[in-house]
Amino acid sequence: MKKLSLWALACLIFCACSSNSENELQAPTVKIIQLANETEEHDGHEMALVEAGEELYLNAALNAENGIKSYKIDIHFGEGHDHDHRVKSTGKEWQYDQTVVVDGNPKTLSIDENIVTVPEMIDGEEIAEGKYHFAIYVIDQLGNEDKTFQDLLIHHHDHDH
Repeated sequence: MKKLSLWALACLIFCACSSNSENELQAPTVKIIQLANETEEHDGHEMALVEAGEELYLNAALNAENGIKSYKIDIHFGEGHDHDHRVKSTGKEWQYDQTVVVDGNPKTLSIDENIVTVPEMIDGEEIAEGKYHFAIYVIDQLGNEDKTFQDLLIHHHDHDH
């Protein structure tokens, strides 16, 4: 009987460890469904387009089997990256960084809202037009992360785009 109990205990421990390892490997996912209310064809692909002074709309789906702990939105100017980009106008480069802690640890979360107003001016200087990079990250309760990126073209009303 002792041998059977030890075997059952060993099996229980092994099974518990296996399922924990599997959960840790299930990374969260994030998908941008729509960024901005307008798009523009640029260099052969669609880019999200927003005018300085307007609100930036985001529709995204976040999933995490281990529960969503937080998500982060990062927007920064495209200079200094290896991708193709528009020549910027003179002006001050804008950046935005926000982390949202999610209550209740849901397994799914839908973002469907205007997330930020793109400024027209920064410190009395017009915001730089051009290609910005939009990134959204999702982090689960175990610290696993997924991220996705999309180009965002910011322009001024009185300038051509």
